[in-house]
Amino acid sequence: MQGSAEIWFIINAFSGHKKAKDRADLLVEINKYPNSKIIYTEYAGHATEIAKNAVNQGIERVIAVGGDGTINEVGSALRGTKTVMGIVPMGSGNGLARHLNLPLKTVQSVDRALNGKAFEIDTCTINEIPFFCTAGVGFDAFVAENFSKKSKRGFITYIITSIQSFFVFKPPLLDIKFEQSNQRHEPFAVTFANASQYGNNATVAPESEINDGLIDMVILKPFSVFASLLIAWRLFNGSFSKSKHVQTIKGEAFNLSAKEKLLIHYDGEPKWLNTNEIIVKIDDTPVKDLSLSDA
Repeated sequence: MQGSAEIWFIINAFSGHKKAKDRADLLVEINKYPNSKIIYTEYAGHATEIAKNAVNQGIERVIAVGGDGTINEVGSALRGTKTVMGIVPMGSGNGLARHLNLPLKTVQSVDRALNGKAFEIDTCTINEIPFFCTAGVGFDAFVAENFSKKSKRGFITYIITSIQSFFVFKPPLLDIKFEQSNQRHEPFAVTFANASQYGNNATVAPESEINDGLIDMVILKPFSVFASLLIAWRLFNGSFSKSKHVQTIKGEAFNLSAKEKLLIHYDGEPKWLNTNEIIVKIDDTPVKDLSLSDA
């Protein structure tokens, strides 16, 4: 890495569940680079504003420090620009970082973010909202909304929230269109995967590649309480797509519609739409990501 160019670290101090020591180590590591600027986010969407400002000022590297939501905000501003993005994963699940095999320890992750080789990753959109890891409708969106209301973060809280949500969730009836096909489902979940996992190594689309120009649509059909343990086991051992309850379809664009307004998530962030239609597609403005190791 050339030492003269300024680097901006955009830090979400509220993401994840990292210990104070991890955050202290982060600042020590960043301060080793005198050309680094640290900016903390103060509200939802702030990381996007900061990253846009970095682009306007000609900053060559912007490092997103946080979870998939923070990466989403930063990446959304950097897509289609010459500014490259590094990732220091400090979220609850770190789905994109895990897919990219980024180190999760602070010192190593900062080093990769500063010195990794850049390559382009696909940008996907759900109703024009960018996402880089996963988006979806159904149970995962329902859990994302419930999880967002919790005061505590982390994997254990997510599991507890998922179990609680399981017994009250009602699947929507969806018409799903892609290419020349039209299917009707009442799915437990529909996930659109640019990367392979939700986070915490919960691998929903094992064959997904982040720069192949395709989205993996994963339809999880309804299942019994007894089958839930096997499905959860498959989710964490990489065999999810082999379940008889799972249908995976690769494509560039998908159209979904329902009778009521829909709750979605994009990179783990929940959002109620003001429409009953969802359009998911590959965007033509990729992001340059500093994820490849120099080793």
